[in-house]
This record gives sequence, C-alpha cells and structure tokens, in this order.
Amino acid sequence: MALATRAPVAGILSVGLLMLGSTQVMAGSLEIPRADAEIRVGGDSYEGNDIYNADASGQTVIGSGAVGEILTFWIQIGNDRNDFDSFKVKRSGRFHDGYRVRYYSATGKDVTGQVNAGSFTTPELAPHGTYVMKATVKVRPFATQGSSVSRYITVSSVDAPGINDSVRFVAAFGFPSDADLTLNPGELIDPGQYQYEFQTAEVNGQADFTVQNEGTGPSPVLLVSLSTPGNFQLANDTCTGTSVSAGGSCSFRVNFIADTYCETLFIGSVAVAGGAEDLVDLQVVAVCDLI
Repeated sequence: MALATRAPVAGILSVGLLMLGSTQVMAGSLEIPRADAEIRVGGDSYEGNDIYNADASGQTVIGSGAVGEILTFWIQIGNDRNDFDSFKVKRSGRFHDGYRVRYYSATGKDVTGQVNAGSFTTPELAPHGTYVMKATVKVRPFATQGSSVSRYITVSSVDAPGINDSVRFVAAFGFPSDADLTLNPGELIDPGQYQYEFQTAEVNGQADFTVQNEGTGPSPVLLVSLSTPGNFQLANDTCTGTSVSAGGSCSFRVNFIADTYCETLFIGSVAVAGGAEDLVDLQVVAVCDLI
C-alpha cells in the first residue's frame, strides 16, 4: 500500500514541475510584441525611431522628382522586444496613374503583390534586430503639377496582429513653385520666418496656425515637422501630404504641455517644408510660470 501511494505522488510532483517550467516559458513570452517602423527617402536620415502609432505622425517623409525619375523610400522594421518575432507588412493608399509604386524585400525580390495584400512577412528577427526593405515610386508622364501619391505602411507582429506601427511616404511631381506661403498667427521676423508666443502657459496652451498660399501657383507637397518635441506637440495637421493651390490654405495645431516642475522658458521649432526646402519656419515660445 505504501508503494502504491508513492507512485501517484511522484507523478503529481513531476507534473507539477512540468507545469512550473511551462509557466516560466509562458511568462517569458508574455512580453508585449512591439514593431518599430522607421522610414527615410534617398540618403536622408530615418524618421520614426521609438515612435509608435497608427497614423504615421512623426513618421512621414516626402520625396519629389521629375517625370521618369524613380524615388526610393527605405523602410526599416525593428523588433523592439526581448524575444524572436517576425512581422507582416501591408500598404494602404489610393491608386494614382501618375505614379508606379513597387515594393522590394531585403534581397531585392519584388514583393509588391504580397505587400498590397498584407501577406508579406519578414524573416524571424532576433531581439532588437532589424529588417530593411524598400519602396520605389516612378513618376510617370500622367503626373500633373501639384499631384502626389501617398502610401501608409503598417507593420504588425505575427504573434500579436493587433499591435502595429505605421510609417508613410509621399511621392510628388517636382516642379519650380510659384507659391508664396504665409503663416497666421505669428510675428514675421524674416522672410519665411515667424515667431509665436503662447499667452497662457500656466498649465498648457494650444494655437491653431493657418498656412495661406498667396502666390500664383500651387505649392509643392508639404510636410509639417516639429524638431523639438516633448512639451510641444503637433495636432490636426491638414498640410502634410497636400499641395496648397493658389489662394488656398491648410492648417495645423501646436499644443504646449507644461511640466509639473517646469523651467521658465520653452522654445520649439516647426518647419513647413516642400521637398527638401523649408518654406515656412515657426518658432514657438512658451513662458511657464508654474511654481
């Protein structure tokens, strides 16, 4: 009887140890998968490091070229997780017959059909490893002045498809611009350079800015960027990815959020660029009087 009693106990003990071991493995895999997508155009620096969102805010780049030119956008996918993972890549955006968009794997294989369908999957990446693929856009003769094509690239973990990161590229037909962009509100310091001071910054503040095209022709496709994030944040941006027609306008908002224990003065820089050129520069200033 004694021997018969020990056998089930040993069995239970061994099962318990196996369950404990499997629990530890599961605990290690419970870390949330995280894709970190970044993007650059040509030889520029990558945008989007450690920025995670679904609307490509802070992770958008613009390239422009003449008819027949091919623009190259590099997409870097990072595994920001202490475990192996692979990632699916999918594009979204409207077709434009003025531009031909293709996607290529890290080995140079054309994977356009897979990216369009959302079935392209990267190889398994080591913890904090990266995978670089590219998109090319050829400007075709059908492209018209002021036109552009835009694509969102969404990267999601195979282990957790609902957790993703997005970047965006815009390709435009480049041309000499007769646009003349102005900004309101803001004090004009030098041609194309403005300054705005928040009137109330005890806790936070916000200001809406309108970019007006007072020229005789459309603007290049615009990109609004904030070079000093943190206490300043961009929101409600209708300018990025659009060409403003003569007499037209677009807008964006700058939010200021004070620290609990804040410094006396905060300065931020906002640029409204068309291609490689900054068309409007804005310096935002907030005096924080929290004690």
